[in-house]
Amino acid sequence: MSELLKQLEGTKCKIRLASGAQLPGDCLVLAVDEDWIKVRITNKKGIDTTKLLRTEDLAEVTCL
Repeated sequence: MSELLKQLEGTKCKIRLASGAQLPGDCLVLAVDEDWIKVRITNKKGIDTTKLLRTEDLAEVTCL
């Protein structure tokens, strides 16, 4: 799966986790390795937050 995610670096997306939760706002994929994905989340107020997520915790990634 990380090869497919690697191709999304620099792409805006929406991410839903395996727990069913969806990350708030749009995400920009900054970096991907074997186990982790680094994303910058911009909320409705325009505030950016950077998160590291385990790739095994992802359920769905929708490119915008």
